[in-house]
Amino acid sequence: MKRIVPLFLSMLSLSLYAQDPVPVMKDTSYWKHAVKVGFNLTQASFSDNWKGGGVNSISYLAFLNATADYAKDKVTFNNLLDLQYGSINNKNSGYFKNADRIFFDSKVGYQFVKNWNLFASVNFLSQFYTGYTTKKVNDRDTNIYVSDFMAPGYLTEAIGVEYKPVPWFYVRFGTGAAKQTFLSAKNIDLVETKNYGVDPGKSFRNEFAFMLQSGIDKDLNRSVNFKAVYIAFANYSLPQTAKDNGITWFDYIDHRVNATLTAKVTKYLSTSLTGQLIYDYDQDINVQYSQALALGVLVTF
Repeated sequence: MKRIVPLFLSMLSLSLYAQDPVPVMKDTSYWKHAVKVGFNLTQASFSDNWKGGGVNSISYLAFLNATADYAKDKVTFNNLLDLQYGSINNKNSGYFKNADRIFFDSKVGYQFVKNWNLFASVNFLSQFYTGYTTKKVNDRDTNIYVSDFMAPGYLTEAIGVEYKPVPWFYVRFGTGAAKQTFLSAKNIDLVETKNYGVDPGKSFRNEFAFMLQSGIDKDLNRSVNFKAVYIAFANYSLPQTAKDNGITWFDYIDHRVNATLTAKVTKYLSTSLTGQLIYDYDQDINVQYSQALALGVLVTF
């Protein structure tokens, strides 16, 4: 009996050791999602006898930034949606928008060597609402109609190679790219906008070119994020109107930069600095830029 018990225990331990280990569930979620929603509000008012000068005003900016990224083995699928809209209302001139942006970018990539991908992408750019600029006409401020939804709207498709050495930075070389410019409004001011390069009387323009796109989305620390996208679009051939005006191929390259610096003050309060820079000969021979500084609520999912 004294020998049977130890023998039984030994056989039992060998039996348990021989059993298959408990299976570990493999992580099959290859998606990463992020959504940021924010709202900024600014208000100023002055008494009727305020001697320092000023105009009663209120402005707001609402925005949404969403990403959905997939990565498995050598295949990646990246999506970005950036929406902004804001306006300002002052006592003298009424409502004018001061931010208006619809941007969507989607890219499929396949890594063929380390840090290099073959890619196909599509992006869309437009605005939500009617836009005006104010000019002096006969010594009076006059509102001039210059933009609207899909006026202009840009759809760009590209294939090429992408260099991505780190997760937060990339450069795309679109050796084959096409851009469609849409102009849905028929009464946009031709002098101010040059019809965004679309021939008068038409609502569509198609271009083929080389496209360079670079992006960065970097957390500088736990509270500060810097995000920027640069796009250059170089037509393979110049339109005759540009040649007639002595414009070179280099001068005709479109450049666009969008940048945002966001700093979290508390869990839900943040401050943001945004800027845009545009050079597009079809719109203006000079560089256009805009800038906004805001403090408001930021919620991240």
